[in-house]
Amino acid sequence: MVLGVFLMLHKSKITEKLRQTIIKYSDWEYEKDQLKSEEDHEERKKFLDDFREKIKKYDGTKVVKVPFYTVTRVIDEKKARGDKSPIWRQNIDYSIKD
Repeated sequence: MVLGVFLMLHKSKITEKLRQTIIKYSDWEYEKDQLKSEEDHEERKKFLDDFREKIKKYDGTKVVKVPFYTVTRVIDEKKARGDKSPIWRQNIDYSIKD
């Protein structure tokens, strides 16, 4: 996914094989067990769907920006809204199984 974001940000060509690989590994199935909160699940699914749609439509003719949210930014924004609920995360399994 990071490669996809980088390539879209720099108007780089994405081969169809690479596009399909990025789409495959940005599927919700690979992340569904990473967050504990249902609210966090819904938010992450929304961002994954947005990313996948951008990758599918990307043709290399213009820069495509994908929002980037660090954990610190998310926590700071929650605090600013007065939301003191914790962000429950689990270790992410980054392995790619083909």
